[in-house]
Amino acid sequence: MAKKSLSFCETWDTVDPLNLGGGYKVGRNPGEKTTDLGEIGAPVADAFRDFAAEHGRELRLEIEPGTYLVANAGALVTTIQDKVSSCRQMVIVCVSWGVSRPTVRRMTFTSKV
Repeated sequence: MAKKSLSFCETWDTVDPLNLGGGYKVGRNPGEKTTDLGEIGAPVADAFRDFAAEHGRELRLEIEPGTYLVANAGALVTTIQDKVSSCRQMVIVCVSWGVSRPTVRRMTFTSKV
């Protein structure tokens, strides 16, 4: 993706910085892998150095690591409103929608009472 994005910078010489976005996988549950930024970043750094050498200008790189930085930080504090038993046991908690979106609901939580 970096090389393709850099190819646009050949056409538009006013591009700086080049933003490669986000979406870096964060392992939230046991056994899930987290993106190794060093591993995926090395070829990107090489591509930026090659671009600078070939075109005589260095571009600044921007990424958007939001979730990558904070997904496993902090704690969710809430109260249990109800317990439900169907094919599995669930609890109904009092929490805002902002932290209960589908990606978070699939996470494994450790409860402490």
